[in-house]
Amino acid sequence: MTEKSANKPVQLQEIDRDYLRRLETLSIFAGTIAHDYNNALTVVLGNLSLARLEAQGNSELLDVVKDAESASVRMKKLTERLAVFSRGIKSPKTRFLLSGLINRSAEKALADYAGTFTINIKDESLEAEGDMGQIEKVLENVILNAAEASPGPGGVITVSAERVQVIENLFFKEIELTPGEYYLIRVGDNGPGVPGGDVNKIFDPYYTAKDGRDGLGLALAYAVIKRHRGYINAQSEEDKGVVVNIYLPAE
Repeated sequence: MTEKSANKPVQLQEIDRDYLRRLETLSIFAGTIAHDYNNALTVVLGNLSLARLEAQGNSELLDVVKDAESASVRMKKLTERLAVFSRGIKSPKTRFLLSGLINRSAEKALADYAGTFTINIKDESLEAEGDMGQIEKVLENVILNAAEASPGPGGVITVSAERVQVIENLFFKEIELTPGEYYLIRVGDNGPGVPGGDVNKIFDPYYTAKDGRDGLGLALAYAVIKRHRGYINAQSEEDKGVVVNIYLPAE
């Protein structure tokens, strides 16, 4: 068998795997958007119904309210299509062991990793609640992003998990970390880090510092963690890598 024919199936397999990863990421992302839009439109339609009652007797105002209702209904149908694409708006919530979820995510993301990695879970009995599949995909994407930032034999990735007490409010983008009990998962790498203030941009859709990547992985992580009433942020210093912090409610 020639070298060319030996390599061809591997290349096709890698392309297929990357395509499926992007499709699954887009699917979850669409479901999260549909969920948020559906909640917002429910409030809008409720207020428009009240406005319709107030507009009785004023034909011009009533026409405006009816137009707004019609547009809102069309938007609701669009969110239903997004929900169908993402296998439904409602996500199954289950209780699961963080240790098992973290180990599975790391195994998938680091299957071909040439560097070293460590997993430190202080309590193997920690149980979280939520959509296990989505949170597993979040961790897989975050760990994969760390692996891509610090490739090669010199790469080092650390993953840790513990229960923490948050005593003050923290804010990032559209999510808030309120005081209470949380599970804190940290994923760190020894890559080049993110320059300047760009660390706050890594969760934006399509932002990426790597050629040939779509930048959806961390945007997906942000959307899913927000939906689970959690919190996510990142810390970075140039030439000192990136640490992504994920908080999930403990209760």
